[in-house]
Amino acid sequence: VAANGTTLYVADGPGGFVVVDASNKSAPAITATLATAGAPQHVEYDSKTQVAYVAAGAGGLLAIDVSDPASPTLLDVFDTPGSAVQVSLAGDFAYVADWNDARVFDISDPSNIRMISAEWIPPQILGNRPQTFTRVLGIGAIGDFAFLGEWKEVYVYEVHKDRIAPDIKLANDEVDLGTDTEPLSRVIVI
Repeated sequence: VAANGTTLYVADGPGGFVVVDASNKSAPAITATLATAGAPQHVEYDSKTQVAYVAAGAGGLLAIDVSDPASPTLLDVFDTPGSAVQVSLAGDFAYVADWNDARVFDISDPSNIRMISAEWIPPQILGNRPQTFTRVLGIGAIGDFAFLGEWKEVYVYEVHKDRIAPDIKLANDEVDLGTDTEPLSRVIVI
């Protein structure tokens, strides 16, 4: 739930996105619903743009215009590869816990969400046995710092928005590219 005064924005799982008028505390009333892809898990409200950002599970990250609470309008969807379980806002950026990794999005234009970064938590040794996978279960952001919640640890990552570089994730630590007898100038890597 995110609040704007007495208006509440609710990530209602399979029920989609729900707007609630809570001005009468003893009888809150649903004023609008919006069917969404996925099952909304978490919502954050940006008062500057009057947009609600929703971590919608398999539906990814949603930007919903709530300037008219009686008629929420879907502005954009960014389909993440994992399950978007939580979103946190900091300035013009949305930080998303996407189950397998964390993702950072430029939301300066809510109708055109752009991913700028993704990072996963490398598996670690827990006790005397290796952990085979990690999960990003929660996220919080302050400025350029993202705080990622995993099963047993909290990790802190800093986003460097001024650095533009390819972001490559490999499933394995080693990749055998084989041998090539062609001159290096003729080998094309995509």
